[in-house]
Amino acid sequence: MFQAQKERRRPRRMPLWAAISLIALLSAGALALSYVALTGVGSDEHPGLPVNPGAAVSRESVSLAPSPPADIEPESAVDPVAGSASQRMLAMAGGTAMRATGGTCENPGTVEISTDGAQSWNSSETLAGAGATQILRLLPTDPSLVQVVALDRNCEPQVYRSADLGTTWEGPLPVVGTWYFNPSNPTQVGTPNGPQPLSCEGAELAAAGDQAAVRCLDGSIVTTVDRGITWVETPGVTDALAINYSAASYVVAQTGDQTCEGVGLASLTDGPSAVLDGCFETASTADPENIAIAQSGMSTLLWVGDDLVTSTDGGRTWL
Repeated sequence: MFQAQKERRRPRRMPLWAAISLIALLSAGALALSYVALTGVGSDEHPGLPVNPGAAVSRESVSLAPSPPADIEPESAVDPVAGSASQRMLAMAGGTAMRATGGTCENPGTVEISTDGAQSWNSSETLAGAGATQILRLLPTDPSLVQVVALDRNCEPQVYRSADLGTTWEGPLPVVGTWYFNPSNPTQVGTPNGPQPLSCEGAELAAAGDQAAVRCLDGSIVTTVDRGITWVETPGVTDALAINYSAASYVVAQTGDQTCEGVGLASLTDGPSAVLDGCFETASTADPENIAIAQSGMSTLLWVGDDLVTSTDGGRTWL
């Protein structure tokens, strides 16, 4: 009797074939649900679940800017770097000379280097490859080392230097401690102590050590001897076209007068006024951006229009 009750209480086992069928059915269902979830991401019919939950963005959190009325044209994006792409620059150190056309962030400037006193020029095609765009300043340090301050692709000023006369360039390097002028911010200049305000709307910078001079857009010149903390206007200069640093003074190209039909040269000495040194006769004086000047020792370079000329006697005669 007791043996019969024990047999009735023993649970019945599911047949092996039934268990296998149930497992197969559950697996098929799980696979179907996974397929719907994955293929439904981004679908209006099957929102599903994102593969990466952190990447999910609520539709309500995205707002679109209203479209402007049909009769109002949208404002164009402001170029972060104003100023002309054709701004010319010259620099000299001994027999090494550099010349450049400014360019912009979108269209990099061009730099050429001469090792024979500006008789022949070699273009440096690798500067743009190093990341430089708009040229801000030329710095020939010695006959073999040349440097430039230029904007990078993000329109930020950087230093680039070459120890093989422009064949290869090192950079970008920090611009900290370096003088530079960015045309996009004409009322400020970069100094060894950081950015400093200008007392005029600037157009061109010439600097060395603690001293600097800025050619203003109105043709005047302001100078500093304390790294840009204070600026003083130079008396007697109202029509400057170009300026550069030269042996503890500045060399200036300015509009000619009754005795000079073209570009006059002036040296800003330690005194308060400019002294006229020479003249280059030309009709191409309307646009200061097409004029650049540099001086080293007895040599003066002047770039006016299509003419790039050299003088070894202070601008009295030109080659």
